[in-house]
Amino acid sequence: MSDLKFHLQGPQSGATAAALETFFAETFGAQARRESLSPPAVSEAEKAADPIAVAALILSIPGALLATVDLAERLQLKQKAERLIALARR
Repeated sequence: MSDLKFHLQGPQSGATAAALETFFAETFGAQARRESLSPPAVSEAEKAADPIAVAALILSIPGALLATVDLAERLQLKQKAERLIALARR
């Protein structure tokens, strides 16, 4: 039989774990095993954003916007050309 693992965290994790235990007991007749694990410690260096990555993201936004606008303009131009071709074929 396969094992299912649920990792719950937050203020309602205890109530959610109890509800899951009840659900599995009533639905499948299976006894759930609960393990309490402490969350891994995160240092301040891991929380901080990489300034080079943030700068690269900010610098990429104008190019992405320009490409999106260009794509929208091409789509409109294509639709106009298709209407013109359909009109010429009549």
